[in-house]
Amino acid sequence: MSIQLIRHAQGEVSLRKPILLTRWLHHDFFWLHSGQLRMEFNGLGEQVLQSGQGLVIHPDTAFRGSVIGGACFASVQHFKVTSTQRAPAIIRGFAGKTGGWEFYPASEPDEVEALIDRALGLSQRVQTPLVQEMRVALLSLQLGELQLQKLTAGTTGGDTLRELTQYISANPRANLRVDEMAQRSGLSASHFRAVFKSRIGQTPGQYQRHIHMREAARLLRETDQPIKQIAKGMGFDELAHFYRSFASVHGAAPAAYRKARSTWA
Repeated sequence: MSIQLIRHAQGEVSLRKPILLTRWLHHDFFWLHSGQLRMEFNGLGEQVLQSGQGLVIHPDTAFRGSVIGGACFASVQHFKVTSTQRAPAIIRGFAGKTGGWEFYPASEPDEVEALIDRALGLSQRVQTPLVQEMRVALLSLQLGELQLQKLTAGTTGGDTLRELTQYISANPRANLRVDEMAQRSGLSASHFRAVFKSRIGQTPGQYQRHIHMREAARLLRETDQPIKQIAKGMGFDELAHFYRSFASVHGAAPAAYRKARSTWA
């Protein structure tokens, strides 16, 4: 395979667990799920990351990371382009790059995080050739989605639909009705459904469920709250319904998800 997948992990960065001075011989796709983090690159400058932003750090780049405020939660994917033959074009573009980084201020971070979570799940399976190919495909999708969002970020700042999705993302326990969403967007309910599905790729209900499940996943990773309490906080009266919804988004039951992501590997 033209792409070597070296490591994929997730965990906490804090005052007691900083990112010590490091220099890799491979690319590092770093994504911040929550908090604020200052990344310092020796002799090259620094980059402050907010929740929902990422970096690809190129080989032979010395860096360290320190939190701003409380603890952060981050994920890393290490990969090496061993050959440009048969490599996806998105990843092929990183071949030969050294000594620097690329910053990705995602305009729709939930889209990226869904892909990252799927990739993390695959990294924990038996690494057959098929699973490896799927992981490379997911890495291509993540990097491609980030590049696309970076290119289009400056053209949609006043878009009311984007403002609505940003509101839902920032208020993950909200449960807006479709007519409320349509009113916020200045559209009729039927027109709103069609526009939302066309632009976002999901129905309003599917998108809101995804945000609920993303918040549930954060609570499973970062707190000791009982699963039943998390389900109730997300608006689920039936625990079985919450389990089905969570597994459909994250590919694992809540308890298995919490166990697999409880430590930084």
